[in-house]
Amino acid sequence: MGDGTKLTVGTSGGGVLLRLYAALPVTQPAAGRARDWAERLAAGVPDAQVADEHDLHVTFGFLGDVAEEYVPAVASALDAAAFSVPGPTSCTVDGVEPFGGGRVLGATIDVDLHAVLDSARDRFIDSVRPYAPHVDQRAWRPHLSLVRVPRGTALPNVRGAAALPDERIGWIAPELRLYASLPAPGGSVHRVLHAVPLGTPALQD
Repeated sequence: MGDGTKLTVGTSGGGVLLRLYAALPVTQPAAGRARDWAERLAAGVPDAQVADEHDLHVTFGFLGDVAEEYVPAVASALDAAAFSVPGPTSCTVDGVEPFGGGRVLGATIDVDLHAVLDSARDRFIDSVRPYAPHVDQRAWRPHLSLVRVPRGTALPNVRGAAALPDERIGWIAPELRLYASLPAPGGSVHRVLHAVPLGTPALQD
């Protein structure tokens, strides 16, 4: 079930499972700059896969497989998390580290509202646990997954701030998004199911 395939499950009332995650989006031109940088980092590495700039994101919470009928409840929990944050947050690439068991080269991210978002993330994870029994509860390490290599292939030998590009990569993240990772030929596609602006909503009449 690790490929994101929709599956029929007996406990979902005939529904399907969707592989869900919540994330901060990466806006342009930062996404394009990150993609160009990733291509330079991956140069010379056999069969390295560079992330598509349109798929770049900072994962806020990986939920794993969730019954489709629970998507509205998960979206509501994400709304509550976003509303507890003062507003949009600045994000800046500040280093390079291996992730994913040594198969992913990622850019570490300095998130301006890290402490507030981390607290909101804890509450979000607690809220979705009834719907997402396999939600990732590890400590939050904000990063962009830039380069992925096949098992047995060494990552590019670059680490820390010394590997940063000459041009700063930074952006303002305006919202949180709920994505579904869906199977597709050659990999997967990432569909936005829900988006909510960061910040307290205006009072309604």
